[in-house]
Amino acid sequence: MSRAIARPLYERVRDEIMERVSTNQYEMGRRLPSAITLAGQLGVSVITIRRALQDLKTNGVLTAKPGLGTFVKESPRFFCNINFFRIRWSINTIGR
Repeated sequence: MSRAIARPLYERVRDEIMERVSTNQYEMGRRLPSAITLAGQLGVSVITIRRALQDLKTNGVLTAKPGLGTFVKESPRFFCNINFFRIRWSINTIGR
């Protein structure tokens, strides 16, 4: 029997933030809540939040403005890949 591979917590947090971006809970061009606020909302450490945010910055969804915070890019290139993470999660979870 195939065992599901557990996904790292930062990936689950990243996907939750991406979901919030895609449903306009975090609007394009707007600042995200602080890492401390997000950590409290999602019940994870600030380090986990920072890792998830860095992943989203690397993939073109977010941008950091020193001294101002982290913002959703006006035209995130990541939207075309949003289902990739869900597909990968399904494959890892179901084992297919």
